[in-house]
Amino acid sequence: MAGAVLTKELQVWLRRPATFGLYTLLVLATGGVMVLGTATVLSQGIGPVPALFSTGISPNASGPAALLSSYRALWLFLVAALCLLLAGAMVAPAGASAAIQGERESHTFELLLSTGMSPLSLVLGKLAGAVMFVLLLLGTALPVFAAAWLFGGVGLAEAGPTLLVVFASVLLFGTLGLFFSTFVPSSLAAALYAYLVVAMLSVGTVAIYLVAASLRLGDAASPIVYLNPYLAVFAASESLRQDVVGLLPLSQRGLLPAPSQQVFGAVVTVPHWAATSALYALLSLVLIFVSAVVVDPLHPLKTRRLRAARTDR
Repeated sequence: MAGAVLTKELQVWLRRPATFGLYTLLVLATGGVMVLGTATVLSQGIGPVPALFSTGISPNASGPAALLSSYRALWLFLVAALCLLLAGAMVAPAGASAAIQGERESHTFELLLSTGMSPLSLVLGKLAGAVMFVLLLLGTALPVFAAAWLFGGVGLAEAGPTLLVVFASVLLFGTLGLFFSTFVPSSLAAALYAYLVVAMLSVGTVAIYLVAASLRLGDAASPIVYLNPYLAVFAASESLRQDVVGLLPLSQRGLLPAPSQQVFGAVVTVPHWAATSALYALLSLVLIFVSAVVVDPLHPLKTRRLRAARTDR
């Protein structure tokens, strides 16, 4: 049954005229950013940069210029990944926020429940449709990653974790929109609530850590940085993370924590990107099951009082 809902959701999304506008806008925007990124890499303002297809390091560059010159291919790859992550953060909450509430506004929600489909199947089908649409949208911009291969390309050790963080982020952002659509009275309000949470994850986590670090409470607030997907993308390459941390002020180095951390006296080694992806997957699962409970009108948690009243009689 969830497959039928998925098929129907994809058909609805792909038949909308605005879909092709989104495809075009994403390709143009991402392509423009990559052109600017490539121009920055080739700019003489950062010192002599080796030629295309070269992986050497510019001998005259220093500081941020040396960092950019050393990681030209990875820099362009991360710029493209950040563009996809930002696009997912903009599209996924809005697309999923209309999943349930849109059916209610169209007066077809009760009809769906009357088909005998379980609430969990309904939620999974709606979420899968929204996430698949966003992934198809992001897939149109994949050719821009080719710019990274002009400078030697990136390995699977960097590409895999980066794309995993992007996928986990799209999943969570879509789940947030779906979750709010189960009880917020309008699709627009559900999207706004989802965007608020996404903004807290993207910007709020960094702001909270910086404020805490300025108050010398950085160690206490350090776990919050694992909720930020953009920091996780930057930490996908351990060598790049180490070099970036070396350029940051001492109070801000906790934004990109080392893989080995001390937890309750024991040393635990978990890369930043892996911790963020796992947290996002766990939060998505919790929100999916909570959404299924909210959608189910006959869930035991909702009918407990009714059963108790009948027993008293």
